[in-house]
Order: sequence, then structure tokens, then C-alpha cells
Amino acid sequence: MKPSTWTLTIFATCIIAKPCAISSSNTTRIVSSAVDIHIPTVLTCAAPSTATVTVTETATSSWPWSNPTYSPYPSVSSLPDDVDMYEAYAKIMASTVNETYAWWYMGLSSVLAGVPELPGLKSQTIQVFRVRHFNESQMRLDWTEMIGMGNFQTNEYATDFYNPLTGKTLDWSTFFIDGPASWIITRVDRETIHFELIQSSATIISSTIHAGVYEDRIIFTHIEAKYRSSSVDAGSSSFVQSTLLPIGSLADVRNSSITRAPGGGMYYAFFNGTVSSGFGYPNDTQGDTHIIGSIHKGGKSDHLFPYLWDSCVEQFPDYFNEDGELDPDWDSIIDF
Repeated sequence: MKPSTWTLTIFATCIIAKPCAISSSNTTRIVSSAVDIHIPTVLTCAAPSTATVTVTETATSSWPWSNPTYSPYPSVSSLPDDVDMYEAYAKIMASTVNETYAWWYMGLSSVLAGVPELPGLKSQTIQVFRVRHFNESQMRLDWTEMIGMGNFQTNEYATDFYNPLTGKTLDWSTFFIDGPASWIITRVDRETIHFELIQSSATIISSTIHAGVYEDRIIFTHIEAKYRSSSVDAGSSSFVQSTLLPIGSLADVRNSSITRAPGGGMYYAFFNGTVSSGFGYPNDTQGDTHIIGSIHKGGKSDHLFPYLWDSCVEQFPDYFNEDGELDPDWDSIIDF
């Protein structure tokens, strides 16, 4: 029997590639920048002790969103005494009860490895979550995602990408599946949550979640640092750091009648290297990839962007039930 609850997130992001300083040593260096902003409340997750990865080149980026201590605002205050972090995160990012919901991501894309800036592709993603509450202090979010690549100039789906600097046209898979992964969130005390990231296609370096209040808004800064074997061409791995900013109303968090609060926010990611050969400069690989997008929360059957929704129904019918709602076969997707 299928689990009765899951979560949907829909992404469309901006991809930007920038130059990087390459190290010739065989030691890894986590991407960071010279930014030191205090966040009052920090949630951490240690990487699995058995994880190993071989890396021959790493990069250091000054892009602020690739900084493990990144904060979205120069000044955020600590969570008020009457706010429980676990319940606040559940309301803003997920729900305090088992149910289905969505985050929709929209943005642009470009590549930057020098001068001039190289326009790229638009990424539009439906990230589907299954949310399971084990008890009042622990929940698990399993996710998989459907991705559609688009041309941000024509606002149509892209089947190829023309690189004017190389004069080459790269054939592109317009729609594909990525993931899966799982987040296990556990309450430790009112101000502390343990966050565990599980992803079979990645070697996890670290995970953190910062929480704070900006005026009447509560902000969670969810950062994952990892090596993805599927981030670049087959046979290689790439350092990836993603920064997710789910934001909601402090009043909604305090309202006991609300189980799933409205939310919005932003998404950023850093890839060490280009996401595909042909997507970069004349040597096809020069530069780093940056992703930027906005996010909006919705339900399992909310058609916030009907064109994207209808396209995914056509391309991935197994992810939807007979009522037209998102309902993937989690038993065949999650193997950990």
C-alpha cells in the first residue's frame, strides 16, 4: 500500500557559471567565502562515517551563497521564547500533520566563466515529497523530482542549447528525473533540531539549518554540502552546495489552528564545474555553475503554473493518480 502523504516542490532556477581557482592537490576544500555572519540558532548533521569520495580537483568560490555560514540578511534575531523550532520548521517547510503540499521554484539561467556572460537554460522542477511523522518529535521527508529544461528567451521547453562561443549546439534532454533523497528531522529541544540527510547518489559533507526572525518573518536557511556523482558527466563527481530559504509568517507559526503555513523563499546552489560538457566556454568545461530561483508553496493538486504541471503529467504519468494528483510509487523510488 502506498504511503498516504508526501510533499511536492516545483523548481525553476537560474544557472550561472563563474570562474574558479583550481587546486592541484588531492585534498578537498569545502567551498567558502570571506563572509562571517552570526546566526543565533544552528542545526547540524554529521556526514555518514562510511562515506568516501576521490577528488582530484576542488575549487574555492567567492559567491556568497556557497558559503557554509551564509545568512540571507545582515541582521536576524533569535527565535522568540514561545516558538518551538521543530514545529516552526514543520509548518513552514512541511506540515505538522501528515499531508501533501508543494514548493514551486521559478528562475532564469546563465553561465559565467569570464567575459562575456553566456546565456544558458531555465530549470523548472517539481520536487515531490512524502512526509511521514513518526511521533511528535520526528518526521521524515522523502523526495524525488521531475525536471524540465526551458529557453528563458522564448519561454518554451528546450531540446538543445546553442553555445555561441564554441559554435556548437548541445542536444539536451528536456525532461528527466533526479533524486531521490531523504531528510530526517528530529526535535532535540525547543531550540535544537537534528537534521540527517540521506542520498545514495551523493557523498554528504555537511548539512546545517539556520533559523532566525527578520521583522515579522521567520527564515530557515537550509544548507547542504556534498559530492554528486550525477552532477556532471558520467564517471566524474562534482562538489555541490545548495542553499534553500523557506520563509513564512511568525504569526502563522504562533497560530495553533494552522498545520501547514503558507510560505515562499529563495533557492541557491553552487556546482564546482559546469553541469554538462558543452555548457561552458571553448574548452567545454571551464567555469562553475550557480543556480538561483524563487520558491512558492502549494498543495499536491495546486496548479500554480499550469503549463509546467500539464507537461509533467504528460511526461511522467506514473507520478500522478487517477484523480490527477501527485502520487508516485515510493516503494519503487526509495531504496534506503
